[in-house]
Parts: sequence; structure tokens; C-alpha cells
Amino acid sequence: MRGMLKRECILLNDIPEDTDIDDDDVIDDEHHYVSLATVISDLNSLVLRKDKRDRGAKRVKPRYRFIDEILKPVFVPSPRTRGIERDDDPKDDETRSPAPARVMSIPNEMTTGLPLASVPPRLHAAPRLACFPPTWEIHAKGSLRLLGQDMSSCVIAKEYGEELRLFTVEDCSSTHPLRLLLPFPTLDEKPPIIHSADVDHCEICDGEMDMRSDVRLSHLFAFSCPHIFCSGCWLAHISESIHNRKLPAACLQPSCPLTVSFSAAKGLLSSRSNETYELTTIDVLKAVERLITCPECKRLLYTNRSLSVACPCGASLCSQCSSISSLLSVTSLRSSKSP
Repeated sequence: MRGMLKRECILLNDIPEDTDIDDDDVIDDEHHYVSLATVISDLNSLVLRKDKRDRGAKRVKPRYRFIDEILKPVFVPSPRTRGIERDDDPKDDETRSPAPARVMSIPNEMTTGLPLASVPPRLHAAPRLACFPPTWEIHAKGSLRLLGQDMSSCVIAKEYGEELRLFTVEDCSSTHPLRLLLPFPTLDEKPPIIHSADVDHCEICDGEMDMRSDVRLSHLFAFSCPHIFCSGCWLAHISESIHNRKLPAACLQPSCPLTVSFSAAKGLLSSRSNETYELTTIDVLKAVERLITCPECKRLLYTNRSLSVACPCGASLCSQCSSISSLLSVTSLRSSKSP
């Protein structure tokens, strides 16, 4: 094709007068010919462009292959797989869906690691986050009493076998007294009762789970329910829930009715990702009228589809308009006039 176009391009040049013209060179007007100008101007569309790729680079399969196609787009490539073409990469002519919101796990850089045997016994008596492995949110002012060390910042303490690892919290809620958290329906959320995690493979991605691994995504994790999956699948699921605004995120076990609470998410997400999860969840619940704001104390209250909601400050609110219930106002007025 390229040779034919080149030959016909030469025929477009001016022909000298002394050139002999054979009968075969005369163009028959009765036949239809494609305009050479059109062909030449559109020649770029005929050129097949191939992306250059390092031939020495081997195809590396992703570390995790999610069985669920919903989780597949939020796979976070490792430095080994980033920039290398894979078999399941979308082609250029395929429609790419918007990227889900990326959430990150607790930073890998820990403040310190303590032998679990050296930790004061009062730590295990302190309230835990509703997740597994055992995790505590320890504020700086209580670190000396619970850890035996005076920490300069708030930390997340998580058990890793016989070691307690401390991770610095970038933006702890204790530093913001006016920060309002969403009270989920289960206010008495308890940590899951898991004596020994004998599972070694994730049911979602079939990847190996090991708390001793340097790959954080392979660490096992569970929220208030005892359903254990790898941290990578939990992060992918929460990212997709934020992207689709299906919040709060449900448990990965289809038959489980529980959702991921703000307090439990602190055991998995980084401070910024946890804040993104909180703010997006509040925005979604406000839109569907499942969340109202108390006009007295500005506290966020979960309506639970009831007609009225009692606020801890003492106000009774209408779940439809967020105003103080008239019944409470009349009762308060009568009680104030009574001797």
C-alpha cells in the first residue's frame, strides 16, 4: 500500500513536455478513482502506531487478582508492576471508568515497636477499637499510663504477633474538640471475639494472608464482625463504596448486615483516608435524610427512620425537619410553670 501511494504521488508532479506517454498511462475517466489528494491528506490515519515498550521488561502479573470485577479497577500497583503492561490492562479504544477514590492504610513508618510482654497490663483493659487484630487508639496524654512511655503525639497501637507496633496519627480527633463524629446505630460496638485467626488465604482474592509479611495489603483484618479478609480487599471495597456513594461501607461478607463504623476504620485507614470516609458518609446520609443536626448543640444524630430523635444534650428533634419537637417544648413550659 505504501509503495503504491508513493508511485502515484510521483505521477502528480509536472510531466515534462518531451516525455513519451503510453496508452497505459492515460487515465480512463469512465472508471471511479479515489482522489489522491484525499488519500494523501488522510495518510496519517492509515499508519498503525504502536506504543514503544521495553522489550526487556517481562510481563508481571499483579500481586492481587480480585475475583470480584468491582474490586479490580481499584487495584493499587506496586512499584514492581507500575508502568509495565499487563494482560488485563484496558486497551486504548476501551472506555475507562472514572477512578475510584483511593484510600490508604495506616502509614508503614511506625514510631516504635514494643515487645508485647513489656506493655503494662492496663493496656489490655483499656477500650479497644472494634477491629481485629487488637488495636487501640492512644492519645498523647494517656500514653505514659497505657504504654509506659510518654509519646509526643497520638498513636494507633496494633498487635503484630508478639510485638506491639505504634503508628503516629497525623490528625487525631482529640486535637479538634469541635469535631463531630457520626453516632452509628450500634453505639456499644464491641471488638470481634477471635481467639486465633487460623485462616491463611483471603476468600475474595485468594491471596495469602500473613501478619509477618512486609506487604501491608496481605495483612489480615476484620471489623466488629468476625469476617476476616486481607487488608488489600478491605481497602479496595471501601474505595469503591466511596466512589459509588454507597455508605457506610458494608461488610465484605454478603450475609453480614454490619457496616464499617468510623471508630473501627481507624484501625485500617490512615488519618486522611479516615477523614474522607467520615465526611463522605455524613454527606450521603444527610442527602437521604438519615442524619440530622441538633440546633442546640450542633451534634450529628442518626435518625434510624424514627419520627423523633433524642439528643444527648436533652433536646428532642423532629427527624423530618430537624427542629425541636413541639411536644417537648410544651412539656418543658408546663414543668417550668408548675410550683
